[in-house]
Amino acid sequence: MEMGRVRIDEAMAVKEEEVMVTFEVLEWYPKRGLIVEAVEFRPV
Repeated sequence: MEMGRVRIDEAMAVKEEEVMVTFEVLEWYPKRGLIVEAVEFRPV
């Protein structure tokens, strides 16, 4: 399930890279969305 995208500066993007994102959901607010913590990006 796609929940969002991460955008980076063009100068940093040498090539597209697929990553797995791990995070812990703290709370859910219907009007604000998810509150998360401990986001970790790892290459696939």
